[in-house]
Amino acid sequence: DPKDLNARIELGCLLTHFDRLEEAEPCFLQALDIQSDHIRAFYQLMDIRARTCNWATRAEDMETMQRLTEQYLQSEGPIDPTPRILHYFPLPDELHAGLVRLQAGRIQARCTDIKARLDFQYPSNKPDRLKIGYVSPDFGDHAVGLLIHVIFRHHDRSAFEIYAYSLYDRADIVQKHIRGGVDHFVD
Repeated sequence: DPKDLNARIELGCLLTHFDRLEEAEPCFLQALDIQSDHIRAFYQLMDIRARTCNWATRAEDMETMQRLTEQYLQSEGPIDPTPRILHYFPLPDELHAGLVRLQAGRIQARCTDIKARLDFQYPSNKPDRLKIGYVSPDFGDHAVGLLIHVIFRHHDRSAFEIYAYSLYDRADIVQKHIRGGVDHFVD
């Protein structure tokens, strides 16, 4: 739907991902025709213009970018764009810092609810040995297995309890060495 703002933006992002920049640019322009102050659409358009060396409206675009960024910092909108995108553009440092603080605050707010639901409590008694687990599909006659099979036996067993979780059961000599070098082998 040519009037669907999100569809225009997502199509533009998809085309950009596949380096089809000439096709992506009109998608962002259409999105801006629908909502002229949409910050993500504008940033994506600016990114395309920078990547294609289209400097025709650069001064005006930078003024618009600064204005939209300032408006965005005052909004309650979603975390968009990421501060990473802005490092491409010469905006004032306080805008970069403001976006990073805004994003960090919003992420922290989302995590607060998750942390409350998890309510994890560290056990008051420490285990005698720290448990270390290794997970791999390559605990066998494979480049990884050949490189690491001797490492497991060198852990200090008085301080560490070693687990190896194999994603494939390989009945070969390398896996046999790994099994012998760990406390627990699970396949």
